[in-house]
Amino acid sequence: MTGASCWAVAPALVDPVPAPVTIPLDGAVERGRLPPLLMVFLALLGGFVATNLIGALGGIILLLPQLRELDGNAETLSTDLQTLLGGLMERAGPFLTLNAIGQFLGFALLAWVFARWSSRSRPRLFLRLRAPELAGLLIAVLGLFALTPVVQWLGTLTSSLPLPQWLQELEDTNSRMLERALVGSGLSPLFLLATMALTPALCEELLFRGYVHRQVERRHGPMVAVLLVGVLFGLYHLSPTKALPLAVLGMWLGYVTWATGSLWPAVVVHFLNNAFAVAASTYVERSLGGDTAALENTEIPLWAVGVGVAGTLAAGWALRRRHAALTRIAFARTAPAAASPPPVSSAPPSP
Repeated sequence: MTGASCWAVAPALVDPVPAPVTIPLDGAVERGRLPPLLMVFLALLGGFVATNLIGALGGIILLLPQLRELDGNAETLSTDLQTLLGGLMERAGPFLTLNAIGQFLGFALLAWVFARWSSRSRPRLFLRLRAPELAGLLIAVLGLFALTPVVQWLGTLTSSLPLPQWLQELEDTNSRMLERALVGSGLSPLFLLATMALTPALCEELLFRGYVHRQVERRHGPMVAVLLVGVLFGLYHLSPTKALPLAVLGMWLGYVTWATGSLWPAVVVHFLNNAFAVAASTYVERSLGGDTAALENTEIPLWAVGVGVAGTLAAGWALRRRHAALTRIAFARTAPAAASPPPVSSAPPSP
């Protein structure tokens, strides 16, 4: 068989919404018949190592003068660590910039490279980087507004979980670092939005809902992908008290991506969710004098949680109906071409 004919029968993915499109699976990974779940594992591992390595190296460079002054005495280790963390947050601007670079290299670029290994000719569509339908985007945003009190309530619930001392100290340290970056750092809200809202929204979505969700969906179907990738998203942040609320948010992002056929609604929803935190920190700094405890101790009433669950389910139902309608339209438009050979099933042979 000639090279041209080999490419002609290459398997393909078919996305019916928001408009029918065929995505050839003509990359090296597909030719090598590597299992999608193996590629998921490699992508998540590679992203974790790359982003943390860049962040660690950046932190060491920023703190090099202080590291040279440490005496290494075990009795002062705790004090030294607190001093280092304080010094790091005094350089919050450069640190957040390096962290953003790490996410672009470790998440976004890696997702693009892995997508090209599956679809060399159309990696953008493999990642679902397609213009969204406006109605689907608006429903996705409304669903976020409904889901927000549910996520906040889950966060309050899990924050009281008993943890081992070392894990609780790690949680407290991460929380203090985040608070110091958002409140009292002197950084402009626009800079915080760019580094702590827009960058993770784009980069994390390219990896999780763009690449990882696509590969899990190929092997196990869309709903398993929504649940599994949502759980992975929650665990990936290495925060026991935030794993559950982040997993629930991740499930909504995955469902939105599947229902709309586009990654951009998930990016917008993710950005708005993070932007709420930046806006809240600005409010705390300017109106509450930096008293984050007053904001953290705000209780979410159960009626708001119930309304949020109902609103989220209603938004999900609306997206499901719209997906079904667009799918019927897509099949109706392509019906005259039924005589031509259909693309090979998107699901690869079981390993």
